[in-house]
Amino acid sequence: MNNYRYLLVYLSVILFTANQGFSTILDGGVDPFNLGKGDWIWEVPETETALGTNTIQGVIDYEKNKGMQWITVKCGDGGSIWTQFDTNTVMRCHAAGMKIFAWAYVYGNNVAGEITVALNALGKGADGMIIDAEAEYETNVFNNAKAIKYCQAIKQQYPNRMLAHGPSPSVHFHPTFPYLEFGSYCDVITPQDYWGYRGITPAQMLSMMDGEFRTNLYGVWTGSATNAIKPISPVAQADQPTVAGSDESDFVHLVQTDSTPLTSAGYHGVSFWDAQEHTTNQWTAIGATNIALMASVAPVITWPPINRCINQGSNATFGVTVYGTPTMTYQWRLAGAALAGATNSSLTVANAQAVNAGNYTVVVSNGFGTVTSAVAVLTVVAPFPFLQPVFTDNFDTNSSAAWKLFQGSGNGVSDFSTNWAFNYSNQTYRTFGLTDNNAATNIIPLAPNTTNGTRLGLKITANKNDGTAATAGVSLYPAGVGVLSNCVMRFDAWINYAGGPNGETASG
Repeated sequence: MNNYRYLLVYLSVILFTANQGFSTILDGGVDPFNLGKGDWIWEVPETETALGTNTIQGVIDYEKNKGMQWITVKCGDGGSIWTQFDTNTVMRCHAAGMKIFAWAYVYGNNVAGEITVALNALGKGADGMIIDAEAEYETNVFNNAKAIKYCQAIKQQYPNRMLAHGPSPSVHFHPTFPYLEFGSYCDVITPQDYWGYRGITPAQMLSMMDGEFRTNLYGVWTGSATNAIKPISPVAQADQPTVAGSDESDFVHLVQTDSTPLTSAGYHGVSFWDAQEHTTNQWTAIGATNIALMASVAPVITWPPINRCINQGSNATFGVTVYGTPTMTYQWRLAGAALAGATNSSLTVANAQAVNAGNYTVVVSNGFGTVTSAVAVLTVVAPFPFLQPVFTDNFDTNSSAAWKLFQGSGNGVSDFSTNWAFNYSNQTYRTFGLTDNNAATNIIPLAPNTTNGTRLGLKITANKNDGTAATAGVSLYPAGVGVLSNCVMRFDAWINYAGGPNGETASG
């Protein structure tokens, strides 16, 4: 028997995950695939005046009369709460048989404050939250991490409340916007299809949106990134007198008859920006339009279970996301054989052993049909005969004396006492405290194997002075440790890479 040794090295970790499933029907009966017709309200007093109602009840009655199934009211700007979104408005909207979503303009400069704005509106009974992040968010430093932190905080508090975001459909013009991060946590995408500002027709606008998303997002995302592919419910432009009422009718018709929609089941949601600026002709056309909702449909798997590889004795969880008419039933199978009691949308294989390895599928049924998922493979790795570590380090203290580091012709830099908490006010690494004084932002979680609950760790900078391949790379190894036979090295690491092909920063 080989004399195996277990080499265990701990480093600080940050792993941003989008491990957030979504239900077919969300809180309040919101169906992401069937949003229906909605309208955007920017400023309530101005909307009341524009409609000649002078009361919020009058606005709600007017919207209901125009066939709206939902409205969305602005609840904040940055970290500032707008008091116009209140429980009275929510109650009156629900009494009229409409759903009401909150929306907020976010910049990413005060993530904690923007989270507070969203949670305040959801706490007042909003059926969902729509994120309006635009140019400021795109140019914000570490915007990917901030988008994740913002969405995670909302979903942790309200996991089954609708979350949407309304990005620009001109994807290639906005290469650094966090489409992936927002999409991974949202249930619906509401692109701002404003054809008037672009000087094009509604038909050209819809074609551009389809093409941009398919070419740059939905058609190229693979693996876990496909979790960001969500139903589309476009926002039509109705805020300028130069936009004809017939444009609204044309756009809604085109949305309903799109032969190549990004959402596999077609588009069943549309909304209009914005109520206080709709002209009389636009209101007439908007009121005469209707967006068809989906009829009862058989299950469609929108997010299949994915492969898992775990150590023997660990737990493995599979999940599936399905669209279709409730109620769904689930049956998980291993190698084609039904697993007793495995009848939920997720399956956890506890204390996995070799006998549990194999091909897993799930069969989903409702009253209109049945579908079987693609195969997800569970691989169970057997433990090594000996688990005696020959070297460990958690980097809670400066341990540079225990390591040898080859730094690539002087281009590498090591720091054995880094505190991985970012200060976004000056974009430097902090060496004190764990919280951003300005935004109370703490993007990086505790290192998973730290002794004292810190974010201390080893930071290695490679190729600091040039980008030539000849000097690339850093070699790190423990000093005076000899391993003469097979071994395993285990470590937790966070990697930050700036200067990708489009100037982006990637973290993981």
